[in-house]
This record gives sequence, C-alpha cells and structure tokens, in this order.
Amino acid sequence: MPEALSACRQAYAQTVIDAPRVPMNIASVLAKSSNVTIICFQLTVKDVRIVRAMLSAMKESGISSEHVLLIANRYKKRSPMIRLVEGKEALGNLPIESIANDYRSALKGIDFGQPLEYAAPRSILRKDFRRLAARVISMSRSTKEARY
Repeated sequence: MPEALSACRQAYAQTVIDAPRVPMNIASVLAKSSNVTIICFQLTVKDVRIVRAMLSAMKESGISSEHVLLIANRYKKRSPMIRLVEGKEALGNLPIESIANDYRSALKGIDFGQPLEYAAPRSILRKDFRRLAARVISMSRSTKEARY
C-alpha cells in the first residue's frame, strides 16, 4: 500500500481513493497518508455507531480528527431519523457536513450522462457538492501547511 500511495503522490497533485468496508488497519494506513479523510454516512443509529467506532480506532492509531471530514449523505431537513445536532453530539461534537437527498437531480445527471452543472444546474445537490469541494480544498491546504 505505501508504494502505491507514493506512486500516486509522484504522478498526481490530488488522488481520491474510495475504500469502503476495508479493514481498520488498511483504513489507518490510508488515513495517515492522506491530507483529508472523508467518512460518508447516513444519519441513522447504525451508521452513527459505525462512525463512532471508526473515529475511535483512528484515534488509537494516532490519526487526528482535524484531518477527518464527516459527511451526512442523503440528508433531509424535514423529519430526519437523527437530527444533525444529535449526530454531532453522538460523534463528540465534530463538525458534520451534509449532502442533500436530491434524488431527482442525481438521477437526471445519471440518466443523461451529464455532470450536475448541465443536468441540474440549480439543484441543492450541486450546491452541496460545491460547498463540500471548497471545504476539502481548505482542509487539504491547512494539512499540507501543518506537515511542511
């Protein structure tokens, strides 16, 4: 794994690695090598418990929560299972970004094979992704500055 990450670092300015359901030892290696680690989940009791366990394991591995970005996916403002405030409390008051549950816009982009910019330019989902991208860039820059 370290060799592959080194090759990516040499070849590209930014690399995104999607690693769902990997063992915690591999997740720790990836997180230690990353400027930003994104944990995407839904605001359900099951997912919040899993995220809490992941954060605990990462802390034990020496990974700071400052480099972790929590994203509540498919978030509904009206009648969510768990409110955003409750999710924050359950996860140690870490900030949580949210991505709207804008199924129609996402499906429209998929159906037409277009980015949201063209398929649904005014969608809430697109606005949330733009906000999220700015947050990731900001976190990445601050992490790089802290490392060097």
